[in-house]
Amino acid sequence: MTDWSKSEDDLLKYYSGTANYTTTFTYQKSDAKNVVIDLGEVGVMATVTLNGENIGTSWMAPYRLNITDALQKGENKLEIKVVNVWRNRLTGDKLVPEEEMSVSGLMGPVTIRTIK
Repeated sequence: MTDWSKSEDDLLKYYSGTANYTTTFTYQKSDAKNVVIDLGEVGVMATVTLNGENIGTSWMAPYRLNITDALQKGENKLEIKVVNVWRNRLTGDKLVPEEEMSVSGLMGPVTIRTIK
């Protein structure tokens, strides 16, 4: 996970749009009443799907969503769609100073947290 605007690759550095992050993880049942996913740092907003169920969208800190109802014992499939702003594409088109670019992507760290 990295800030796209810091990439050496201009196609990623000046990208504006949606990127999909997918992974699987194993969950061992616990006595927690709630389980949340903490996305860490996100630029700009993220939509989370767990095991095919839309969990929700987060566009401001803290980037946390409750995943209790969609979480399964054993293997889970996680998808995070991150959308950034158009400004980075415009910056690339004009090649204005990089300080004007917005943080983009999923910087994480992404963690699953139990709440007792």
